Amino acid sequence: MAPEPVVLGPRLFIPSNANASLTAYDTGSGEELWRFYAGGPIRFAPVAWRGADGPRVFVVSDDGHLYCL
Repeated sequence: MAPEPVVLGPRLFIPSNANASLTAYDTGSGEELWRFYAGGPIRFAPVAWRGADGPRVFVVSDDGHLYCL
């Protein structure tokens, strides 16, 4: 089962347990903005939050770490 993608403003975040990555896309153009590789598979949907100092995306992987991007 693949984890769910998440949208925050003009960005779509797609996690992957196949290659242990989280990829951000522009929702208008479909362009890949960046890709982050974790130390293990990402099996759950990320959490996206817009704070006073800008957007943040939190993701947990099977390597036992919680990442804030």
